[in-house]
Amino acid sequence: MAAFLDRWHWVWLLAAAPFLLFPSPARSLALLVVPLVWLFAWKATGKPLPQTPLNAILLVMSVMILVSLLATYDMTVSLPKIAGMVLAFGVFFAVARESRSTRGLWLILAMFFGTGAAVAGLGLLGTNWSSKFSFLAAVAARLQPQRLGLSGAQGGFNPNEVAGALLWVLPVAMTLLAWLIVRRGPLAQAFGQRRVYGLIVVSLAYVIFLLGVFVLAQSRSGLIALGVTGLGLLSFPLWQRRRWKWLCVLWVGASLAALLAWPLATAGGSDINIGNGVPTSLGTLGERVAIWTQAIYAIRDFPFTGMGMNTFRYVARVMYPPFSDQPNFDPSHAHNEFLQAAIDLGLAGLIAFVGLHIATFTMLMGLGSKKRIALVSGTQGEEPQRAAGLVSPGQNLPLDLTPAFALALTGGLIAHLVYGMTDAVALGAKPGFLFWVLLGLIVGLYQRNTGDAPAPAS
Repeated sequence: MAAFLDRWHWVWLLAAAPFLLFPSPARSLALLVVPLVWLFAWKATGKPLPQTPLNAILLVMSVMILVSLLATYDMTVSLPKIAGMVLAFGVFFAVARESRSTRGLWLILAMFFGTGAAVAGLGLLGTNWSSKFSFLAAVAARLQPQRLGLSGAQGGFNPNEVAGALLWVLPVAMTLLAWLIVRRGPLAQAFGQRRVYGLIVVSLAYVIFLLGVFVLAQSRSGLIALGVTGLGLLSFPLWQRRRWKWLCVLWVGASLAALLAWPLATAGGSDINIGNGVPTSLGTLGERVAIWTQAIYAIRDFPFTGMGMNTFRYVARVMYPPFSDQPNFDPSHAHNEFLQAAIDLGLAGLIAFVGLHIATFTMLMGLGSKKRIALVSGTQGEEPQRAAGLVSPGQNLPLDLTPAFALALTGGLIAHLVYGMTDAVALGAKPGFLFWVLLGLIVGLYQRNTGDAPAPAS
């Protein structure tokens, strides 16, 4: 029975997901589903969790989530983020486990892109669009947010958060689309011209849809992050081939474009007063600096336990001027994901969050130096695949997609990291599970290519 339940672990996780995304005290028993899934795996295989390079870091983060419960002033306020983190851990380990096989990797990637389309679709329907850029004001005015009845978003979605969530998906899709276009010749010979060009058309439509919603969000942090990431991804092949002249031309052109776009990026926005009679334009650096200052005070006051997940937006109004002088102003979060991690989980939680990124980027760099198992190439990687049981004798080996996947996943991680310097999708937030799917894909891709863990038989 345990083996049967463990085999369908992802089904139980999907069934619990709605209750963990939209929790309430009455549905708090859904929190037990994730540890029960791990218990089934322990009984069936002798190991409750897959062995990954991130396990020790996630253990520290889990402990700090429990410690933060000592500091939270209201468990009901923290419950949505805690439930979100329980789901995040369940998603990460499920994805890391399944993505070690070729079939599982493709299915999870399809789910990842499908979820990105769902986020964009819901964002298009339910976002409270801002009018930061005049040329988009007319379009944003026509898109009235619909009442979707989702818990925690009754008044509509924040456009900056929609943009931040899409940054986990959009660079991945754009990079893989570029790879499809560049390698269309060899792919057409291997799989047929009609299939390849059909996939390019579908991928192009997908990227245009996500990019349209992303631009409509008018998030300055998001646009800067996508621009920086795109520039880095374009520079990578030039740097790899030592095309220094064209690399310099690219960076000079990007610098000139940034200088020309700066007046547009800083225009618009309504003014608020955040204290001492000093008006600050919404979305500008001045407001961010004020919030960061109060966030640092909060970390100083709660260095070991954090103040509890999801409590900063309420505690700041009481404890920290100028927010205490502006009771109607909602800072939402620290507008920096590293500061927010320290506020929620203390300095140990911050160290774990930083370690999570360092370890993940180390794995992505390691994919370039290890002998790779081909995902979709002629004979390269044939023996390792057959030894791992991923390819049966006589089966045609596909093209090696590992470099393209590694570059695409790196783009998604970097884009959101840059965004997270001036804005945040806090730990445990509803769209945040996309981050954990991305981490699970990176770990699965790394382990199936380096032999750190055996690939599943199915």
